[in-house]
Amino acid sequence: KVDPCSGGPCKNGGTCSVENNSFKCYCRAPFSGKNCETDPCTKTPCKNGGTCRLQENSFKCDCKTPYFGDNCERDPCTKNPCENGGICRLQGNSSKCYCRTPYFGDKCQKDPCTNNPCKNGGTCSLLGDSFKCDCKDNFVGDRCEYGKNFP
Repeated sequence: KVDPCSGGPCKNGGTCSVENNSFKCYCRAPFSGKNCETDPCTKTPCKNGGTCRLQENSFKCDCKTPYFGDNCERDPCTKNPCENGGICRLQGNSSKCYCRTPYFGDKCQKDPCTNNPCKNGGTCSLLGDSFKCDCKDNFVGDRCEYGKNFP
């Protein structure tokens, strides 16, 4: 009688057991399949050019910059870091925000009123692509820079 396990059908350290005149492989983690021939990297779980590496009971993805995450599935634009409706685009190994007018700054976080261009206590408000200053009573000018002269 031939032993079904005699040919060593179980790969990658799997244990062979005779069951019903056939064999059954009991695989060591992280291997699977009829003959323990499948490892988690076989299914290329790492995205965006990441490299799959077997670990003790699982796998690890070594991600290419700028990707990250368990399967290299995330990039700096995944959680859109751009404010005020800015659009994030990958650029080389990092991300860049493309801002809607009148916003600017590396994350579109600034606008013409950010550094309050209005003088003498004037209040800045956005107006289309630009801004306007609402001046206190005794001041005039685009930026409230002139005091009113009283006779």
